[in-house]
Amino acid sequence: MLTGGITDITVAKVLDPFGRNEWLYSEIKKYCGDHMYDVLEHAAAKFPQATVGVIGYFPMIGPKTPGGRLLNGWLESMSYPRPLKPIVNNVLTRQFFKKIRKKGIARSRIWFEESNRNFQEAVDRLNAKIGRRQAIFIRSPITEDQSLETKDTLLFRMGKKGRVEDALYDERTTECRKALPELKKTTGIDYPVRLCEIAAIGHPNPAGSRAIADAIKAALGRVLRTGQL
Repeated sequence: MLTGGITDITVAKVLDPFGRNEWLYSEIKKYCGDHMYDVLEHAAAKFPQATVGVIGYFPMIGPKTPGGRLLNGWLESMSYPRPLKPIVNNVLTRQFFKKIRKKGIARSRIWFEESNRNFQEAVDRLNAKIGRRQAIFIRSPITEDQSLETKDTLLFRMGKKGRVEDALYDERTTECRKALPELKKTTGIDYPVRLCEIAAIGHPNPAGSRAIADAIKAALGRVLRTGQL
């Protein structure tokens, strides 16, 4: 199973309301299309008898993502002082945030639709080259209605006092504070501790993971039963 692309582009740049859509389209084609094809080609050559599954991404945010909770998560990612949050995140200020939220939703849709399209094209290109169907694309079952902070979300949300609702939050908080200073010392990479602590936000929660696992099993089951991709 393969996935890729978002770590090269980053979530922040995908959702950047001031970013150019033309740039985003280009980056998605580069990493989810061209680079994914290179990885697929390498994997197929190394494991010629394997069925290679490319797992699609899901919408990051959608129209049902509450603006207040989205803004709260953004403030948490910047380590904004919690006692001062009401100054920035309130009924009046969220009116100005609406346009930014709308642009973020539009770019989330570009990412979801274009990454899926490019993954499928990379799969089709590989299969055409080797003359048989060795690779499959598995679309994520998670929809916009189940994206970040929605009522029916299948993704980890931000809880009270800046705690992400994942089981490893406490462990991650401890380990991030230990590991990141050493990482900076040995490699020069300066990654914010707070971003490390809340890294689970927006990733599939247990229910979301089960939904994706079921989609993968269903796709692979069809291959095992019929030999058809």
